[in-house]
Amino acid sequence: FSRFQTRYFQGRYGDLDSAVLSYGPCQTPTLGFVVQRHVEIETFIPEPYWLLDLTVFKAGRSCKAIWGGGRSFNKGRIEQYLKKVSESERPSAKVLSVVSKEKKQGRPTPLNTVGMLKACSKALGIGPHAALQTAERLYLQGFLSYPRTESTKYPASFDVNSALRTQSNDRHWGSYVRDLLKDGGAKKPKGGIDMGDHPPITPCRASDGYLSGDMARVYDLVTRHFIASVSHDAVWQSTRVELALEELGEKGTFSIAAKEMVSPGFLAVMLHKQYGDDRETDGLREEEDEDEKQLPKFTKDEMIPVVVGKNSSRSISSNVSVAEAVTSSRASLQLKELMTTKPSYLSESELISKMEKNCIGTDASISTHIENILKRNYAELITGRKLAPTKLGLVLCQGYHLIE
Repeated sequence: FSRFQTRYFQGRYGDLDSAVLSYGPCQTPTLGFVVQRHVEIETFIPEPYWLLDLTVFKAGRSCKAIWGGGRSFNKGRIEQYLKKVSESERPSAKVLSVVSKEKKQGRPTPLNTVGMLKACSKALGIGPHAALQTAERLYLQGFLSYPRTESTKYPASFDVNSALRTQSNDRHWGSYVRDLLKDGGAKKPKGGIDMGDHPPITPCRASDGYLSGDMARVYDLVTRHFIASVSHDAVWQSTRVELALEELGEKGTFSIAAKEMVSPGFLAVMLHKQYGDDRETDGLREEEDEDEKQLPKFTKDEMIPVVVGKNSSRSISSNVSVAEAVTSSRASLQLKELMTTKPSYLSESELISKMEKNCIGTDASISTHIENILKRNYAELITGRKLAPTKLGLVLCQGYHLIE
């Protein structure tokens, strides 16, 4: 089929610059994901949307409140809400509740091949093909366990504490490991699946300064992940304040959320960029996560005066003395206009997630399929280790759609 499509396309597109246009049952859908995202970007039409923006100024600090009414593509409706509040004799935001509680951020599950490839791309800027080759060299030299595995659960026979002890003298994380061993040793990893092939990827011995370049960086990432997977969860103090503009009824609810770290747990050893997911957005810029900061004190049933209108935030800031700003509470309410934003090109990490979700390739072959679409000039790497289709890749996918 590769020979057939090479002759077919070159006969119709004389400027194709590839000697052989290969087809593969995994390579082609991999390219398809990249092209699909490109089409979504090219056909995207930004739209304005509006929401109510409430900022509370309290104890010398400003707190952004998220509107429970959500975004609206109807500007007139939001303007009516704003007008209703402004016509009130003394508009104010009432504190409905203040809830503070501890939340745990779970340690990561043990590392399999797909997880390692995604983390290397995201945290180290090393592509999947190079990452797997590097991990295999580390395996052959006895530094890592076998790097081709689908398992994310350590087998019952695996001596976790013994593996931890090999890292107790490392200059980067040795102190952390010694404290962990003193504190009862490894914690049981959460979740994970034993696929029955090979155990998750772990360090087999200390590096002792022998490694350099990408080998040192990949070893560092794998070892930090291993230690994190058997560490304590991170603990946060989470606070959520619910407020209401009573003039708007059920459409007048707002919330302020923040968190403070109580205990870093595994986050003390794990690279920040290693941890996280590849969430896709719908092009709507809204704050959903808790800010990492301390909130000023809010009291249930407290009434906070509200200034309504454009530049109300600036007005509050300029008309309040320093002493008054520390002791008083005010809030500004404005109409906020935003634009939907187009999606970005797929990162290597996101592409790997899509391939895994759609069962394209195996843990051992995913990196090869991505490398193939790059080597064969169907796609190219752009800033941020994202993939964009080349003209050749676009023509190829367009041809497949015509055949359908």
